[in-house]
Amino acid sequence: MTLNLRCVIACAVGAGLLASLETLPGQAPPALRIARDLRIDAAEHDLSPVGWVAVAPNGTMAVSQPQDGLLRFFDARGTSLGTFGRKGRGPGEFTDPSRSAWIGDTLWVADFSTRRFTLVAPDRTLLRTVPYLQSVTVAAPGGETPHITSVFARSLLAGGRQLAAVNLADDSPWPGGRRSAQPFVRIDSAGVLQNVVVWHPGRASCIVSARVGGGFTSAVIPFCAAPLDDVSPDGARYALAEVVGDGGSYRVSVMRATGDTVSSRTYSYALVRIPKAVADSVIARRIGRQTGQAAEMWRSAKLPANYPPLARVVLGRDDTVWLERFSISGDREWLMLDGQGSVRGRVTLPRGIALAVASRDQVWAIETDDDGLQHIVRYRVSR
Repeated sequence: MTLNLRCVIACAVGAGLLASLETLPGQAPPALRIARDLRIDAAEHDLSPVGWVAVAPNGTMAVSQPQDGLLRFFDARGTSLGTFGRKGRGPGEFTDPSRSAWIGDTLWVADFSTRRFTLVAPDRTLLRTVPYLQSVTVAAPGGETPHITSVFARSLLAGGRQLAAVNLADDSPWPGGRRSAQPFVRIDSAGVLQNVVVWHPGRASCIVSARVGGGFTSAVIPFCAAPLDDVSPDGARYALAEVVGDGGSYRVSVMRATGDTVSSRTYSYALVRIPKAVADSVIARRIGRQTGQAAEMWRSAKLPANYPPLARVVLGRDDTVWLERFSISGDREWLMLDGQGSVRGRVTLPRGIALAVASRDQVWAIETDDDGLQHIVRYRVSR
């Protein structure tokens, strides 16, 4: 029974990917060739599970090791340069290093648990820490002051500015009107609003929740086509991918940090229904041994009728945008868009290789082998 169910999923999703590829504007995008030119071996360099990879303008790589609370550095040839950090909550220590990027030759690392950015100097020493901004000051006429419930910093920019997601109370106004509960904003080092980058549509439709005991639990609905987004490594661009209407097409919009639109294009895809056997199996696994409200939350959850078109969106180090097609099995297929949103090609990676950083001619990825070891690999991309 398990084998048959696995086949149903693989065949259905695989067919959808082929159909989606054929319905893109113009001719089917060409398959791009990839050739591996670097592999940083996990055993040789004592790599524990990798959280993320950040690549500097000169090719230096920072590799997060969240299990150990540290970063490992390698030059563009893969030579080890040393480490930085340790587990903890003090200066130069990490609890949850969730995201990182380079500002020139300085690396910043976001730590969600300590709610701060740690800046690492080129010689891998602590430069300073910058706290997440906890509030946003918005110039507004009387009676229109926004009711902000939380601020979540996403990226650190030059000059101490930050990009952040802002959650508003349901009844909150916003100067000039509001379109959703979550503006994504650029704020200066003092927390003053500079501009709205984009109004994020939110993910509420993909969340189920319930009161359990004296607490509250929530979870993401499987296969739900939640909006996907990413911030470019330099913080200059923001991308948002979202399904349009009831499905059949999705829109990818790229904005500058100033809020100006770089590109916004819509792409069609074939709807692929989720077989009932798959939906029933997923819900049964979520319920597991849970009882009461937690189990009822999943019994009443409404799974989507169709698989989502995309799994991830990654902004390149240049003007490219990379879209991973949704699939449950088989190779990972990525579409590369240029700065105007035109599809320039597709790259196929084995299932065990997760793209981390990309550009028009290079891809850095995390390769997981059969023993669960994670290596860093780099590929050259060509036509």
